[in-house]
Amino acid sequence: FRMVVRESILGETFSALEALHVVPWIKDPLFQRELGRLAEEEARHAELGFVFAAWAIKQRPALASVLEQELASFVEPELRACTGQREWGVLSSEERRSLREVAWRELVRPLCRQLCAAAGVGVEASASLQA
Repeated sequence: FRMVVRESILGETFSALEALHVVPWIKDPLFQRELGRLAEEEARHAELGFVFAAWAIKQRPALASVLEQELASFVEPELRACTGQREWGVLSSEERRSLREVAWRELVRPLCRQLCAAAGVGVEASASLQA
């Protein structure tokens, strides 16, 4: 379950959003199409992670605390400084950080709160799931 949270709910979600964000800036049509396809695949993988987590928490409500632990202990990977590479699908460090902050606040946390609530697990006390 921990790996689903780390790899799918967090990793695949962030990867999909970053790829979708840069696709419009890519000048090479083949690269743009392929990165768009990859972004869609990443989004499907993230969705499957959320679906699995919802099912697992419904089966074993104690897993909600594992979800909370993983979100609370998540450490953003170090980002290399990079600028001027948008047309190749590379966000600057600041753009990437900003996009992840928005994704965390407006997508990951709300969806995790919803899947816990749907399983009847209260998450009010968890700072990792609070806005």
